[in-house]
Amino acid sequence: MIAADSTGVPAIDDLALWALAVGAILGTGVALWKALAALLRAGRRGARAVDDIIGAPARPGTPARPGLLDRISSMERQMCDLDRRVAEQVAPLPERLDELTERVTQIEDQLRPPAAPGTLRRQVDLVARRIGATEEEPDN
Repeated sequence: MIAADSTGVPAIDDLALWALAVGAILGTGVALWKALAALLRAGRRGARAVDDIIGAPARPGTPARPGLLDRISSMERQMCDLDRRVAEQVAPLPERLDELTERVTQIEDQLRPPAAPGTLRRQVDLVARRIGATEEEPDN
């Protein structure tokens, strides 16, 4: 009796069965190969990420790469140094501003009428009167 899915020739049936088995094995092998290749790619990406986080030692022809925490520590040190330098530059500014304010006030006092005796304004008025540049008398 011949099965419904048989060709009726046992040699061809056996050959078809073997071809199907070989195809299934090869298909499974290709699928496993692709899965393994994808897994290896992901593993390499993961290893690079870990190297970025923990760093990588120097190798011949390749300098060492510091890890994430080392880079952050370096940036923190640079920021502290920058903060210190800015603080050193800014600290004397209030005193300097007070000095300049005092000097400007003194200059304004010298130029503001009515001028007190001995002020620059009084001296300018006296010189102007002596050379006849003004008709006004200086305040005494």
